[in-house]
This record gives sequence, structure tokens and C-alpha cells, in this order.
Amino acid sequence: MKSFETQFTNINADLVCLQELEERDFNTWLNPYMNSIGYHGIMCRKTRDLLGDDSQDGCATFYKSERFSLLSEHRIDYTNSVKSILKSFKDEKSAGAFALPVHNVATLVQLEMKDSSNLWIVNTHLHWNRKNPHTQLYQVKTLLAELSRLNPGEPFIICGDFNSLPGSAVHEYLSNGFIDANSNNYGTLYETYSSLFATDDLVKAYMDQKSGIQSIKSAYRDETVTMPYSNFVVDKFQGVIDYIWYSGDQLQTLALAKEENYDHIVTLPDEQHPSDHLPLVAQFEVIKKVDTV
Repeated sequence: MKSFETQFTNINADLVCLQELEERDFNTWLNPYMNSIGYHGIMCRKTRDLLGDDSQDGCATFYKSERFSLLSEHRIDYTNSVKSILKSFKDEKSAGAFALPVHNVATLVQLEMKDSSNLWIVNTHLHWNRKNPHTQLYQVKTLLAELSRLNPGEPFIICGDFNSLPGSAVHEYLSNGFIDANSNNYGTLYETYSSLFATDDLVKAYMDQKSGIQSIKSAYRDETVTMPYSNFVVDKFQGVIDYIWYSGDQLQTLALAKEENYDHIVTLPDEQHPSDHLPLVAQFEVIKKVDTV
């Protein structure tokens, strides 16, 4: 725990987004510690097993109280959200196979920056299994649809463990706002959705649905800073699955943190890195202010 505290203190970010944090650790350790160094914390746990089990993990968002004040807070349970489109599926079993009973979550927090405009901070953890891209895409579609519904056009930052590699359906949808009908992702997903949706017209409508949010950019990309991996467990997995996305027409990156030498890392976590995920750190400035009502 001390190594995490040291990392948070050294980075000294205005905003911190964490995934896979147990509610028990949030309540008994991290939130009190972060409060002591000037942060306010918001915890959103997965909603399965709501029988007093505080070992359930979720997403935690922290912001510096001297820089921001909380305007609104919204939560998504991706599994429960499928109820709004149940009529699109052949039956309840198909809807269950579409969303899966995984109860991944997201928080959408609207903050007032005390020296600037409002800002939305979105924190999420998508389904872990990359063999289920149909569920991962559903989750990110749900996330962007809710952000579009809630956000009146203010700057936003989306942080999270997306469990999706560059080139995946999730990455394509976030980057472009849609899945290209000529891409490999489109064909694979169309086949899967055809077995679940009630009609082919519903499949096509869902596949062709656009995000409605313009100018989403990834902070870490070819034009800025690239990473060989963000998650590395030797003999199990190595790749980029964590991202910081932002409204590219309203924010711009000023600086990005990068590991100085990836070659010395044998596996994660290690003595210098308390997590099996490397921290992504970005500095932004607002380039377009939005008038608030």
C-alpha cells in the first residue's frame, strides 16, 4: 500500500482514475489517505453480489478539492443497461449472451474547474475477455451514448482499462465513432449479433450506429507517445489495453509520461511498479471553453 501512496504523491495528478479497486480498500485505506492529501473520492463498485460483500471491486475516481467542485455524478452498470433494449433480442437468453452477467461499471463525473470551464471525467473497466468483443463493444457504445446524453458539450476525459488492443472493435469505435462496414471487426460482430438480435434489420441498425461524439482522441497514440504495453504479466499477457481518451476539439495534451526503459521490466508488478498495469499520465489544457447554463 505504501508503494501506491508514494506513486500517487510523486505523480501529484489533479485527477486520478483507478480500476479493480476493492470497495473495502477504498473505504479503509485509499479514500482516507487521498483525503489527507487533498483529494475527494468517488467509488463505484460492481453491482453483483450486493449482499454486504465489500471485497467486490469497482472504479474509483479522485479529484483535488482545491481545483474542482462536484456538480453531478452518474453511474452505469452495463449488464443492467441492456434492459432498455430487451425487445431487440430473440429472447432473454439472447440478451443475456449479449450483455453477459459481468456487471462492469462506469462513473461519469461532472466537475467545475475553479479557474476554467466544466469538465467531465469518465472512468470505466470493460469486460476482461477479449474473446467476447460483442460484449465489449456493447459496453463502450453504452458508455458513449450516456456521455452524449448527459454532456451538453463540455470537455471530457475518458480513462479506463478497456481490455481491448489497438485494432479491436472497441478501439475502432472510440477512434472513429463507428465500426467501418469494410473492417474485419464488422464482419465478425455482425455474425455474432445475427444469432442474438431478433431481425437482420436490428443487427444492421446496431452495427451502423454512430457514437454521436465528435473528435475523440487517444492521448497515447502514434503522433504523441506510444507504449509497447500498459499491462504485462510474464507468460500470460503483454499489450496496450489501458487508454486516456479526450475531446480533441476542446482539450489538448501538454505532456505525457512514459516509462524510461521498458527493457528492465521482467514482469509486473515489481519493486518500482506496484500494479500489473503501468500508470498513464497526461497533462491537458482547455483550448475551447463552453458557456454553461
